[in-house]
Amino acid sequence: MAKDFRKPVTYTVTAENGTTQNYTVTVTPTKEGYTFGGWYIDEACTIACNFEVDKITADITLYAKWIYAASATTNGWSYFQGEWYFFDNGIMVTNNWRQDSSKLWYYLGTNGVMATGWVEDGANWYFLKTSGAMAANAWVENYYLGASGAMAVNTVTPDGWTVGANGAWNGK
Repeated sequence: MAKDFRKPVTYTVTAENGTTQNYTVTVTPTKEGYTFGGWYIDEACTIACNFEVDKITADITLYAKWIYAASATTNGWSYFQGEWYFFDNGIMVTNNWRQDSSKLWYYLGTNGVMATGWVEDGANWYFLKTSGAMAANAWVENYYLGASGAMAVNTVTPDGWTVGANGAWNGK
């Protein structure tokens, strides 16, 4: 069974001369501005390691989940260590969309960071500008984004061009 790294573990070390010494170790990760959210099996921190159930029979890598430590009164956008986060009544929003007062949409990823670039959400792809705002009614490279911001597929765009099943302009 896997050791629960949140609890102290005692190791007995035996020296070459036969003497022994006990050492107690507790692994409590820390990161400034964050609280420790537990140990996870995957790098994206979506599959928690259940130390009571998971049987580990070989060396593995566990990942520490970090949760941005905002004050309970934080509400709205917060900029921390070069990244934007959004809080709703003190709780960091993750894996969700938020619309601002100017009606622009933003996506907050698994770690709560505002996403940029291409994002897949369900069956649709969206493009988020460097500002984080979702592009809509626009061409991005060879892809057209409709009014909802979703990449158009298998259709004729409002300007008369055709996009295929993968969303790319097919030259027609």
